[in-house]
Amino acid sequence: DLVVLEKQRDEPPPEIDFLTAPPRIDGELDPSLRQLPKRDFNYAIRSGPELAIRKPSYRVAYGTSFFYLFITLEAEHLKVRDRAYQNGDGVVLVLAPGTASREGAEEFYILGFAPAGDGYGPWKFTWSYNGTWPFLPMGEDAVFEARHMDGQLSFELLLPWHYVYPHHPWWTDPLEFNLTLTKALGDTDEVVYAVTADEEKKSIGFSPRIGLRFARPELKQGVQHYAVLERNHVVEGEPLRLRTVALSAAPGTDRLFVGLFTGEKEFVNYQRFGLALTPGLTRGSFEVPTEDHPPGAYQILWRSSLYGSMGEIDWSILPRLNVDAVEEVIATSPGTVPASSRTTLLFEFERMRAEAARLMPYDTAGSLRLEMARFERRLAAVRNGVDPYAGATGYVRRAFRSGIDGTLQPYTVRIPHDYDPGRGYPAIVFLHGSDEDDRAARRHNYLEQNGFFVIAPKGRDPRGAYILDHAQQDIEEAIADALRIYSIDPDRLLLAGFSMGGYGAYRTFYEHPERYRGLAVFSGDPDLANRYLPAKGHPNFLQEEYLTPFRGARVAVFHGRGDRNCPFELTDEVVRKLESIGARVDYYIDEEVGHSPPRDPEILEAFRGWLLDAAGPPTQ
Repeated sequence: DLVVLEKQRDEPPPEIDFLTAPPRIDGELDPSLRQLPKRDFNYAIRSGPELAIRKPSYRVAYGTSFFYLFITLEAEHLKVRDRAYQNGDGVVLVLAPGTASREGAEEFYILGFAPAGDGYGPWKFTWSYNGTWPFLPMGEDAVFEARHMDGQLSFELLLPWHYVYPHHPWWTDPLEFNLTLTKALGDTDEVVYAVTADEEKKSIGFSPRIGLRFARPELKQGVQHYAVLERNHVVEGEPLRLRTVALSAAPGTDRLFVGLFTGEKEFVNYQRFGLALTPGLTRGSFEVPTEDHPPGAYQILWRSSLYGSMGEIDWSILPRLNVDAVEEVIATSPGTVPASSRTTLLFEFERMRAEAARLMPYDTAGSLRLEMARFERRLAAVRNGVDPYAGATGYVRRAFRSGIDGTLQPYTVRIPHDYDPGRGYPAIVFLHGSDEDDRAARRHNYLEQNGFFVIAPKGRDPRGAYILDHAQQDIEEAIADALRIYSIDPDRLLLAGFSMGGYGAYRTFYEHPERYRGLAVFSGDPDLANRYLPAKGHPNFLQEEYLTPFRGARVAVFHGRGDRNCPFELTDEVVRKLESIGARVDYYIDEEVGHSPPRDPEILEAFRGWLLDAAGPPTQ
């Protein structure tokens, strides 16, 4: 039910005003900001046609170091739900470069904000970055406040530009944005308001976006600075270049102090640069030598010696890798290195090359740098005829060559710390949630049970609900590879999944009920595939025709009553139907959480007991 509130006009929106100093953030518009033009949310989508539509408005401004946003809406109350940035009351802000973005590359930040209330929140984090979903919390310098007074609900945000680095009005032209406001109504309904939407698909999302025009900045006195790096990662031996812009009220000179520090903030060296200022904006570019520094994490700390502006920027030096030499070492490694380990090492190398090719100039490449350092150590072991994965415990990422299409496919395995190849171990096959991969298993520490392996397949498509792109075959091949390498008892496998992986657990057990001694579903949706992939006719486990394989099965189900992403009511219904067909269900409800893994100590202890009981004693 997409509703057009205000048809977007052909003429461009007004310019965004420049503020010389950040305003106070308390959820109430400062008197000095009332001259900021009101702007319209142009679209709304509601969960029911009977729901009333209001007309919220927003105001925006910017400063040298920040982006400012103020939203207001007529409302009877403030209501904060689980994941309120999505489910109400909360805000999602999208900022992205426009036509200046790299050809063929999608660049954007999606930021989520919601206040604390009703046992949830606050939220203030980077939700998505260039197609990844890091869920990175923001620091105290990002300020978000909500206020409800006299029938008006308002949200106010001060966002330092460094949270959307390197995008800034003086460097990124054009800069595009979208904005959504989700208002919770009653217990289950909501209205989502958006600045722009896809009218053809009748949907509100993170795209399309509209262009922003920023007013020319002016100062009456003093100087303000902003700085970025031309590249935030370099290969060892390459120089670094600092790009600065100064906003000055008058002509003059300035001196920039540029300090180079390690990632641990140990001082390396410093330089001073002179900058001739003109009224308005003055740009500068300065080369910082790095040829004597080894690969690692570093910081640039810059400061105006005369005017006090300062900032810090993270960057990395990456090691050089000789592609031909690496492939030769892997291909000609001694026979003492198992083929499975050589396959895994080749996957690591191909993945690093692919990740390096996708890097934006402003990526610090920190995780890639650590992977490259670890890879070099493993490559040295292989060169000496040593299996680099032998004796490893804890989480290890492995890979196999798919029998389906010949591609290298990863999975994560957790090896018990007391691993003894002479005994057989039970294993939990864990399926991750949407927009994640197999490495997400590391965050689900309730799976870390003494004496249990964890096998986490990737399942290929991160939003495919374990339906698309050979996902089920991928799960089978990952299990088979782990059974070949480790002493895992194939008769003591348990299946588990979180969120999208919860549906995946239903679907995978449906395909192979003989494989598993039981399954555990955490915050899952029994009909998620049809919601993600409509009109495909996938199994809906709310329909009893799909529940026959579950008769007599051991099933553990966990759900938070406040969950709006995978509604609690659907899990409640499927549990009743599983029980009615004869499944042995252990049902854990947490009244205090929403879309979340289990956290309550009593529930965790009960789940540990379920695991031990369902896995059963070792088979002979």
